[in-house]
Amino acid sequence: MVKKEILKNHVKGVGMLDFNSDSNDKVHMKRIRIDSIQIDRISNGGYQPKLMPARVKHIVENFNIFQLQAVTCNIRQTGEIYLVDGQHRLEACRLLGHETILSFIEYGLTQALESVRFRQLNNEKRGNLGRLTDFNARVVAGDSEAMHIQNILNGAGLKIGSHKHDSIGDIGSIQWVHDNFGAPILNRALNVLSATWGKNQSSYQLPLLDSFAYFFNNHPDANDQRIIEQFCPLQPKKVINDINESAKKAFPNQTITKMLRAQQGQREITTIYNRKLRNRLQYK
Repeated sequence: MVKKEILKNHVKGVGMLDFNSDSNDKVHMKRIRIDSIQIDRISNGGYQPKLMPARVKHIVENFNIFQLQAVTCNIRQTGEIYLVDGQHRLEACRLLGHETILSFIEYGLTQALESVRFRQLNNEKRGNLGRLTDFNARVVAGDSEAMHIQNILNGAGLKIGSHKHDSIGDIGSIQWVHDNFGAPILNRALNVLSATWGKNQSSYQLPLLDSFAYFFNNHPDANDQRIIEQFCPLQPKKVINDINESAKKAFPNQTITKMLRAQQGQREITTIYNRKLRNRLQYK
């Protein structure tokens, strides 16, 4: 628990915090100086995503001090104040020239526990934090599954993100493959796709990763180098279109789930793999 004397020394001048209370282990609501609040960004190894300028603009243009919800901050053991939730409200108030902002204050949370609280607050309010942001928050929080997936991606020279190169934005497919086929197949599919079309976002689009994982699950003895040679001349977009069209024809009266699409996708991959091959793989 954060000691009162430490808080007094480290947040002197922030003001309006009641350090004389005997219940600093509880959440309080106080006004905090905006310039004293730090934000732990994903870009710096934290859990807070980038600001969305459109959301900030909307708050500024429709600002009503009586309707503005309080942000949530945490005072760490060092005495530093970190925003847990409400970065768009914070930025809007800063742009409007406000010096302070009303905040719920929590005490002594580590970065990992801040990340857990960040997920709780956002999922309670919005119901869906967003897969990329949620995944990054899970990593910071020390979630074992998320950290394992990140290690697989790092081993393949990739990371979660929206950059054009060396990153994957579809964490949903990553998670799905990991849950259904396991880490070795996820790792193999990532490496084959990277070797075929490069480490670009387009190389891992839905349903490519899902279909190749399904293929490797059914054909563990398939030759990776042959796959690379057969698919390298093809454009990822064309392969995706072929898989989608094939799934529609195969399941005309059904809702095409991720599993059904991957199932049909692996059949398309098998067809291309077997071209001009004597010892062909069997369709499964």
